Amino acid sequence: AVVSTQSTGEKLNDEITKIVWKCGGKKMVNGKNRARIENSKTTNSLTLDPSEVGDAGSCTCYAKGVGTQDEVTITLVEGEGSDIKITRKKSALVCNAGQKRRCVLKFKVTSKEIKKKDIVKANARICKLVGGRQDCEEPKGKRGNFKRKFRNPSTEDSGQYVLVYNDRGVETESAAITLAIN
Repeated sequence: AVVSTQSTGEKLNDEITKIVWKCGGKKMVNGKNRARIENSKTTNSLTLDPSEVGDAGSCTCYAKGVGTQDEVTITLVEGEGSDIKITRKKSALVCNAGQKRRCVLKFKVTSKEIKKKDIVKANARICKLVGGRQDCEEPKGKRGNFKRKFRNPSTEDSGQYVLVYNDRGVETESAAITLAIN
C-alpha cells in the first residue's frame, strides 16, 4: 500500500530555504526508509511506499524561510497494511531486437501472512511505466514467481517495468526493472 500526503501553499518559491518532513518526531529523508519527497511550485509531498501499519500517526511539513508549517494525519485501519514484498531478479536487462532467445523479466512475491500456494498470478500485473502504469499484463508463473516474456522484442518494448500485486484490495508495487532492447 502507498500512503501519500501533501502540504500546499500559495507558492513555494524563493522565500523557502528548506523543507523538512517529520513523522512521529522522526525526520524523513528522500530515498530512505520507503520515503519519497517531491517538490513543485505549489506543493510538497511525502509518499511512504509501501505503507505499514506502524506509519499511522502524524506527519508535519516544516517550511523554513516563511515561518509556516502544515500538519497532516495519516490513518491506517488495522489490517489495511500488507506485508507483501516484491523483489526483482535484476534491476536492468538488455536484449537484442528480434532475438530468438526469450527476453524475460522476473519478479518474486513473498508474504509472511499468505501461503506460497495462495500468491497467484491472477492478483499480479506486470506493467510498463510511461507517465503511470500502462501496457499491464497478467504474468506467467505461480507460487510467487512471476515473469513476463518478450518474444522477438523490439525497441518499442524498451522501458521500465514493475510488478503490481493486489492483496485484498491493497496494491504493492515493485521497484522497476529497466529493459533495454538494442
